[in-house]
Amino acid sequence: QQSVIHAFGLRAQTQTHFLHNLEQNHHQVIGIGEKIDQKELALTESDFVSLLGNVKGELGHSLYEEVTGIDSDQAQPIFDTTLEYNINQALVQAVSTGVIKKVITFSRGGLTTALLGLYLKLNCQYGIKIHISRKLKQEELLFGESFGSALVVIGEKELMEFQRICMLHGIPSSTIGRLQIKKEISVNKLLTIPEKILKTLPE
Repeated sequence: QQSVIHAFGLRAQTQTHFLHNLEQNHHQVIGIGEKIDQKELALTESDFVSLLGNVKGELGHSLYEEVTGIDSDQAQPIFDTTLEYNINQALVQAVSTGVIKKVITFSRGGLTTALLGLYLKLNCQYGIKIHISRKLKQEELLFGESFGSALVVIGEKELMEFQRICMLHGIPSSTIGRLQIKKEISVNKLLTIPEKILKTLPE
């Protein structure tokens, strides 16, 4: 809830307070069960980076427009609820069966901020090299906000099973890069973020 409020710039409508004692005319919710600990899967230099969904280059009302002041003359991105649902179902299945090692969804800032977030999820141990072919302007490719899409890290042995899961749920997926020992992020020949810049990211 708080993530949504922050992402959409909404004014907080509610406050949450945790009390030690149950107040009069209030209800208490109790959850019983075992916590499921997800085993951390080891990362390797040979791991693939794949894209779920599409990069469509939507810049309307984007962070790119907000920061640069450049009006892209594009409409606000269309939110595809069916695709979003199918991607979520595929992610749940792939994560629960140990097919996916890391995942991050697209948000404000598009592909570039997703890659920065993924780098942090890798505990800054590896760099990321991306080669993606799309008929888009460079700013559309790097900063278009295709909400609902996601980046995932997959091992070589799990790639076929991952593609099977995507086909099962009817979602597009494409392998667009790999991890690398060199701690930098690169996208085609358009963008390179060196390690000295990545070290300034807040963890």
